[in-house]
Amino acid sequence: METTNLDITDKMQKLKFGDEEEKQLSKEAKEDEVQIGEGVQTWKRNQESSFLCSTKSWDDEEMAIPEKIKQALRDAEVLRPSKIQATTIPLVANDVTRSVVVQSKNGSGKTFAFSLCSLLRIDPDEKGLQILILAHTRELVSQIWDQIQILNKYTEYYITQVRREDKKPQVGQITVMTAGKCKTMLKHKKIKFDTLKMVVIDEADHFFGSPEDKAVTTRLLQQIDTEKKDVQKLFFSATYKDDVKDAIEAIIPEKSVSIKVKSKLTLDGIKQLYFVAKGVRKFDIIEDLYNEFDNTQMIVFVNTKRFGEKAHEHMTDKGYKSSIITGNVDPIDRDNIMTKFRNRELQFIFATNVLSRGIDISDMKLMINLDIPFVRDADGFENADYDNYLHRIGRTGRFDTKGIALTIIDGHTRRYDKEMECLKQIQEHYGTDIQELKSIEDLPNIYNEHCNNE
Repeated sequence: METTNLDITDKMQKLKFGDEEEKQLSKEAKEDEVQIGEGVQTWKRNQESSFLCSTKSWDDEEMAIPEKIKQALRDAEVLRPSKIQATTIPLVANDVTRSVVVQSKNGSGKTFAFSLCSLLRIDPDEKGLQILILAHTRELVSQIWDQIQILNKYTEYYITQVRREDKKPQVGQITVMTAGKCKTMLKHKKIKFDTLKMVVIDEADHFFGSPEDKAVTTRLLQQIDTEKKDVQKLFFSATYKDDVKDAIEAIIPEKSVSIKVKSKLTLDGIKQLYFVAKGVRKFDIIEDLYNEFDNTQMIVFVNTKRFGEKAHEHMTDKGYKSSIITGNVDPIDRDNIMTKFRNRELQFIFATNVLSRGIDISDMKLMINLDIPFVRDADGFENADYDNYLHRIGRTGRFDTKGIALTIIDGHTRRYDKEMECLKQIQEHYGTDIQELKSIEDLPNIYNEHCNNE
């Protein structure tokens, strides 16, 4: 097995720092560790630290960022790399044969990381497909395309997004699409991989989460390897279950690196609260919450389509501007709903877990779990759904901002015990404290104290 030794301390000591920075650097270097696993190296950064990397710059030689992209970064006011960007980009750019598995929390800058990696691999003289980026929803496809175009402002590479309804899909030097659409295009010979250099899979845990998804993704990657050897593979996600890790390790080369940027508090920056709905319907709590805030939009997560529809109808009947997004909402309608929400034409979106991953809403500082997420085990017992809890509340507190995540607990005795047990499981799993909100009227003060004191 070929391995690569990552001497973090030596790399960092090439730069010059003041006394305080030197102390911090020494602390970080001691806490970094390189572990060699079977087939995959693991670089863990176990530290309580800020979103941005204090010791890295876009101008660093190892980042290899051309001036046109640096100018686009300045225009976007992205003046320094985040930790995940500072770690991932040099590894990918300096060894194009290396596949990389990246785990970092929601809002840590993963999309910009792989967008920059993609742009750095482009040969301007090659007009064929060089970078394929796969996302699991059309919303993510559009969002990723938007992010890359921000960075592509001066390089002006040909970047396309492909949607299900596109009758004549265009394949660019970088193309973003869902795996399902890619499978269809392969079937009809509308895409080929002979010029492909890199494939990126965003929210990778979703692509291997079920036997069906795993089969589709594995076959697609095998087809890529058949048509083009040595295609670099990048996987990005906030969470990886053990079976997903096993599936990925089975299809990537031994010369691969797994990067895990993990803070002591996984949900740092998000104040987590719960409120017990005693003697009232959960719907009424949402109305009370809105009345306590002026012009605050809310994404409200539910576990089932049926409950989401009831909540949406209740708020609409009350005169609020509300909509709902579930897996069976038409993709074009979903796009329209998200556009209206971003344009502040909607006050509420009720959503199932389909909206819990990868969607960025600027200034989203309040997120509501109308249902606590759970999964049933083989015996039918309810247990906390840790991953979806993390992804849901990750819609707030993004990019080192602060946010509030409020989970509504059913006050009826039969449901109360089950939901409180799930809440306890989440606290123990993440080593975090979810505090009780005694009164809805207290939330504005908590919100202002937490979110407005950056």
